[in-house]
Amino acid sequence: MSYLQLSLYSETLRLETNVQVILAADPAASPCLLLLHGASDNDTIWARWTSIERYANRYGISVVMPGAHLSAFADMRRGPAYETFLMRELPEFLHRHLGLPTARELNLIAGLSMGGYGALRLGLRHPERFSAIGCFSSGNLLVATGFIPGTSDPYGWISLVMGEDINNPALAGNPDFDLFEILAALHADAPLPRVYMACGRDDFLLNCSRMTAERLAAHPALPFYYEESHGAHDWNFWDRYVKHFLDWYTDTEKTLTETTTD
Repeated sequence: MSYLQLSLYSETLRLETNVQVILAADPAASPCLLLLHGASDNDTIWARWTSIERYANRYGISVVMPGAHLSAFADMRRGPAYETFLMRELPEFLHRHLGLPTARELNLIAGLSMGGYGALRLGLRHPERFSAIGCFSSGNLLVATGFIPGTSDPYGWISLVMGEDINNPALAGNPDFDLFEILAALHADAPLPRVYMACGRDDFLLNCSRMTAERLAAHPALPFYYEESHGAHDWNFWDRYVKHFLDWYTDTEKTLTETTTD
């Protein structure tokens, strides 16, 4: 297993961007996790604040950790096209140079907070690319605030990504960004990814997570698993639950809709 720090010029983004890669011994035959950071973080954060390299070694997987600033990993209305970069340019680059797999059954995506929303959004918008999705401390962020008067956008990323003020009610129901609209558009007869969600009971996004979990669990064709436990919006929780996610991913029996608490 190797740890690589990549810097590459992206034609899609039109800028230099950084990607951290934990490379399995046999990358072509090993699962590959695209692991997304939160709003205040960058490409190095997962490696610095969790034991993800140790978990990758234990489960025999590669892990790709891109930096995407405050983009929500979407094609921003007022910024770079990160979704296009992550779904097209980066996988092609990593397959060509590092031999990472392109097959759906070997690719999974996960993230925390903004990255959890990004993982759900990308995984549900591109079910042909991923066999599993992990979301920690997040959900449909368009319902986290409710878009009611007085709601703040502390990082300013909602307006940059979606092109609208956070209090604009038109954002709810937007088919590009509202996870519930994306979920409703899924074709039940097509292969859908397994979805895992986890949130701490002291997390300020708990209600958002629960609301999102209810909608995902109600989908008739989506394998779904939800965990709730003690914990807050912090790295103690995310370090524990990225490992739980990988445990779940390798447990083929946890494929039905389930909810667990402890």
